[in-house]
Formats: sequence, C-alpha cells, structure tokens
Amino acid sequence: MWLLQIFFTVFVSSSAAADRGLSIGFLPGAVVDLGTDHEDLYAEWNPGFAYTVPIWLEMHPNVALRFEVSGVLSTGSDRLYWTESHDSTDVAYYQDVESAYLVTTEAYAGPEVRLARREAGLVPTIGASAGVRHIQTHHDIESDAAAHIREWNRDNDADVRPYTLQLAPAVQVGFGLTWLSRQRLAVRAEMGYTVSFVEARPLVQAESSAVANRAAYGLRLLRLGVGASMGF
Repeated sequence: MWLLQIFFTVFVSSSAAADRGLSIGFLPGAVVDLGTDHEDLYAEWNPGFAYTVPIWLEMHPNVALRFEVSGVLSTGSDRLYWTESHDSTDVAYYQDVESAYLVTTEAYAGPEVRLARREAGLVPTIGASAGVRHIQTHHDIESDAAAHIREWNRDNDADVRPYTLQLAPAVQVGFGLTWLSRQRLAVRAEMGYTVSFVEARPLVQAESSAVANRAAYGLRLLRLGVGASMGF
C-alpha cells in the first residue's frame, strides 16, 4: 500500500492554471546514449536512469521560462591513455575500459512554448535551453592501465584515483505533453535531447598524461521521462 502512495505522490503532478505564476515537477525516466562517429572521441554508454526537476515561471499564458536540474546515471566504456618512457623514448598507450560509470548533475534555463491553451486538456510543449553539466566518469581499471597507475603511485608516493571530474557546457531541446492541464494535478511526459563535448582530463590527482588521461568524447543523450508538476 505504501508503494502505491509513493507512486501517486511522485508520478502525479500539476500544471499551473493561467493565473498561477510558478509550477514545479519531478520526472524520473530513462536515458539513451546516441554516441559519436568520430574515431578519436571514444565512449559508449548503456541505457541508464535519468531524472528531471523542472521549474516553470509563467511569462505568458503560452510561454514560460523553464529552469531545470537533472541528472544521469549510466554504465558503459571509455578510453584511458598514457605515456611510458622506454630507452629515453616516450611511447603512447591506451586502453578501452569496459567497466566505466557516468554520473552527471545538470542545470539548464530557457523558454518553453505551449502549443495549445490549457483548456484543451492535452497541451503539447516545445522548448530549448542552455546550461552546464558536472560530469563524473569513474573507471574500474584492470590490466595495463591499473599496473601503470600503481607503479606511478608507488614511485611518486602519490594516490592517483581512477576517475575524472569536470564541467561541460550543454544545450538541450525538449518536447512535452501535459494531461489534465486545467487541474491542479496533472501528468507530464517529456522527451529531451542534450549535447555536450567532454574534454580529455587527467585522472584525479594526476599531473600529466605520463600518469593517465581519460580520452575526450561527445555526450549526446536522449532522455524520456514521465512524472509531473505542481502549480502554486
């Protein structure tokens, strides 16, 4: 019974009536990585979990300024590279890590346009926004990369950790549908597409590519969510 209560509390939402100036929602869902075709930008992420917390500030009966906090959790693979010195010559190595983990926290802002009045009962929306992603890429390292990092840590009395942290600008377009939009409570469904470029970064506490870097990759995610918003 308590699971049903949680379900209706989380998944049933409201869309503000025309005289309400603010609404807030929560949409859990799934995310799919659309990948990149560039041979030097390697990362592949499996379908994962996504969440979105949108806030709408009413500017007009058919236009709202949307602020959003969202995030993604996924598993997949990416690439590490490093250099080693052999006979006074630096040799480049790389390894594709099959057990990698992606965690993002994101913030966006932009306009959202309603394509029908609330009185219609089913209101489609379209919006665009720009923002920033905080990206954590973790690695379960084995084989050559792990041996190299352990050796470097021992020789330099250091503790290089197998993950990276960074910020990346991002842009997003989204489509949505709101049901029961004339009511205080409504159901909301959304599809969003986000794009950002994740630059190469040294592993945390690494000082140079002689230790190890995570290779750059393009992050193109398609997100689907069902949830809701409450008007005030």
